[in-house]
Amino acid sequence: MMILMTGAAEAATYLKIDAAADAYVLIRGDKPVNVQDGMYLKPGDHLEIKKTDAHASLVSATGKLTALELPPGGKSLSAAELGGDPSNEKLSQTWNWASDWLLQRVGVKPEEADNKRVVQAASRAVGGGEPLAVPLANQGGLRLKGGTKRAIHVAWSGGKGPFSVSLKSDDQTIRGEAHEVEGHQYAFESLMLKPGSYSLDVKDQIETIQVPLVVVSQGDLPEKETPATRNEQEALANSIQLATRQQGWAFEAYQQAILLEPRLPFAKVFVDALEAGDFPTP
Repeated sequence: MMILMTGAAEAATYLKIDAAADAYVLIRGDKPVNVQDGMYLKPGDHLEIKKTDAHASLVSATGKLTALELPPGGKSLSAAELGGDPSNEKLSQTWNWASDWLLQRVGVKPEEADNKRVVQAASRAVGGGEPLAVPLANQGGLRLKGGTKRAIHVAWSGGKGPFSVSLKSDDQTIRGEAHEVEGHQYAFESLMLKPGSYSLDVKDQIETIQVPLVVVSQGDLPEKETPATRNEQEALANSIQLATRQQGWAFEAYQQAILLEPRLPFAKVFVDALEAGDFPTP
């Protein structure tokens, strides 16, 4: 289970536990604090593990997990162990909101998604399964920033594979295509799309779905989403915020989140949600 931030603005490091809460004792200041999986910690917090079969780990804001080795009677956690003084790490309100949304999709959600994929795969094997769909287009189509050469990632659900997928311009010129795709994702490598109208076609062994795609210029991005950031947490938060703009912006947000996935584990939570048609709302 991945641990994400709660709404506390200064939170930097979180606690991961593998036993019931009563197996742990946390003292903050002179007062006991209820222990919860995913709670944030502060320098000076005194943590004790009461049961021999219980364990605890620290999870940083970037997903790094460190097992805690606590002596009998526990120990007070230092700022160094927690990656610095959380009071000095003021994260933006956007990230706090975004992390709350992501937190609701961590833990149970990935397991449910995995089970759903297993059921879908089994159903398709016997000739059944869910109908072909492109949940990424559930905002009424797809919207993408153009004007630069980039990989364009697409995803769909259901259907009976193998699949064919293509990107066509308004005059039906094929800009990219692939056939005999076994999975439910594909990336068109190094495509340069100018602003205009396009379509994404996904075909299985039964039907073809055509989804409208609008490519816009950089200047057409919502104003709050255009500034660049070196902070990958903030970049992910901006992508989540972009998806709330509706009108197909979830597709551009999906492209951005996929680029963050290799370095930011929490980006996968967002990618999985978008592929399932689960979009954040304003």
